[in-house]
Amino acid sequence: MRLLPRFIFLLSLIVITPNCSTNGVSHLDSNRTVNQVERQGQQIDDCAVIQSECVVLLHGLARTKKSMRSMAKHLKGCGYHVENIGYPSRKKSIALLAREAVNEGVERCDANDIEKIHFVGHSLGSILVRDYLESNSIDRLGRVVMIAPPNQGSEIVDKLHKVPGFKLINGLAGYQLGTKKDNSVPKQLGPANFDVGVIAGNRTINFILSQFLPNPDDGKVSVASTCLKGMSDHIVLPYSHTFIIQRNKTLDQLTYFLKYGKFYRENSRNTNNSVSGFRHDLICDKSFYKYPLKF
Repeated sequence: MRLLPRFIFLLSLIVITPNCSTNGVSHLDSNRTVNQVERQGQQIDDCAVIQSECVVLLHGLARTKKSMRSMAKHLKGCGYHVENIGYPSRKKSIALLAREAVNEGVERCDANDIEKIHFVGHSLGSILVRDYLESNSIDRLGRVVMIAPPNQGSEIVDKLHKVPGFKLINGLAGYQLGTKKDNSVPKQLGPANFDVGVIAGNRTINFILSQFLPNPDDGKVSVASTCLKGMSDHIVLPYSHTFIIQRNKTLDQLTYFLKYGKFYRENSRNTNNSVSGFRHDLICDKSFYKYPLKF
């Protein structure tokens, strides 16, 4: 009988998060055009009309493509061709999910007259892209944006993967997201050999799960765990794991990175080098960055 409370605790707190959406409401409001977004009194050209480029969206664990719907609408408003891919995140291993979901996205993009293929992944979706690119190449690969990715795994999995019902709720892919090499696909993958920007969150609405994580964290993944060796840029936004993918600042930053290969910060505009010449968050070690940094 003592196992029942633990199972209920797990059921209510682990990776499953609500499929929140904005019911199709665009993040480009009446005061913003598809070419310009006003941020801190300046005009940021982060939303260029690029009809020959495709963006593949990959949702997170225990969620569906509906969770990426507002992001898809935002990117379409910017002129991108968008493929929002759904996949059975709790039914297969990361390797199988990566092969099926990424291939589906590439095939859909290839069916159109596309010059570049970008990827945006939320949480597990980011790991699928890493896993696929570890042993495969994609013609016309553009840039990758990872949002709240467990690139170093999640300590939550370490603490709770032996609790009865964990695998039933989170599937094999969820079990593979720990920080120990024996159950961590992210730890087994190599550095990024592609142009990738990482967006982390540092706000939590799940204070119980946050007790298992190094601070700061987003309630599911620590900010430190989002760091990836070989990344081009990294930025931290004040949002939780569940809702970060729907916030305006997140959408603005990801489209800015897709165009410029860096995230927007004051005085960063018109800087030719992808990431040098402006302030960086100090969460990640300097050695993780693809290009030399100036702090």
